[in-house]
Amino acid sequence: MRETTAAIRKDPSILSPKEDDSPATVDALMKLWLKEYLPKHRNEEGVDKTERRYNLHVKPALGDRPLDEVTRRDVMALVRKVTEGGAPTQANEILSDLRRICLYAAKNEWVMYDPTLGIEKGDAGGHTEPGERVLSEVELGIL
Repeated sequence: MRETTAAIRKDPSILSPKEDDSPATVDALMKLWLKEYLPKHRNEEGVDKTERRYNLHVKPALGDRPLDEVTRRDVMALVRKVTEGGAPTQANEILSDLRRICLYAAKNEWVMYDPTLGIEKGDAGGHTEPGERVLSEVELGIL
């Protein structure tokens, strides 16, 4: 009996084997979302920006986490860290990306809980104003 309990603790899938190819981690879900969903809803530049944000901020913090273990506290910690790092707009976009990913997962019944629920833009980067930028010499030459 103890051996069985120890085996279950090591590998909980013994009790609930996966019958489908549902993603097990945040990283697996993100790869699937980037491949299957996002290209239908954003242009190539939007897909690239989303993937860069994910690789820079989300993957190091949550990528290896099982989907059902990501909590609201984890999401809040991530967006706060990005905001405190001086990138409030990025924090807002990350929160938006995570919301869409969680909605995609919920629609496919891969998660039963949305860890972004209740987190508002004000909790992430807050309201941000578009910044000004100066054109480079190359951009000026194009004009």
